[in-house]
Amino acid sequence: MSDIKWLPDGQKTFEKLMAAVPDAMRDTMRPKLLQMLGGKVAGQPVSKKMVEDWVKEDLPEPQRSALMAALGIKDPKAKKEAPVAATAGWDGDSENMFEVMLQEVPNMIHEVFRGKLMLDANEIQPQQEPFSLAELAFDVSHQFHLRARDKNIDFEVVADETVPQVSADVGMIERVLENLIDNSFKHTPEQGRIRLHLSAQRGNVEISVSD
Repeated sequence: MSDIKWLPDGQKTFEKLMAAVPDAMRDTMRPKLLQMLGGKVAGQPVSKKMVEDWVKEDLPEPQRSALMAALGIKDPKAKKEAPVAATAGWDGDSENMFEVMLQEVPNMIHEVFRGKLMLDANEIQPQQEPFSLAELAFDVSHQFHLRARDKNIDFEVVADETVPQVSADVGMIERVLENLIDNSFKHTPEQGRIRLHLSAQRGNVEISVSD
């Protein structure tokens, strides 16, 4: 299984995690998750605890809470941070959850929007309204400027003039953008570079991140 060195309990835990992934997404998700985990362990033999720590520390919400639930890990912060996602399991919108997670993997980010977003266990109904995604991205980026300065990271947001307005829930899109940028900072070394690019693609908006 890739170049990762496994301890028996580590491989068993990872396969348990993969069993929670919908069949249609499994072949796509496996190499990406393995690349994430490989970057975390840096050549060390992977144990059960290392897999669990990786899920708890490196994955964004709501995927973090849902994967912890799949592995049977109790999260004392779940009620405060993600009460719905923690109990959602993988029913209903699991494919969307994994699609969002794919986009939040640094150096493997391609699209965030595919005409739908994961709703937290169908309990949060989106309040759709037209807005400028480019303006929202610039607004969200402001909260990361100090972090970029402290780490000496060249951080910029670039939006093509052709990017159209979108109709969606502003709050939900804002959370996606925050997770996207936050994860890029987590995996970018000091004096690195992060570029968030918005472009129009066949009537849709594509967001990509390079670091």
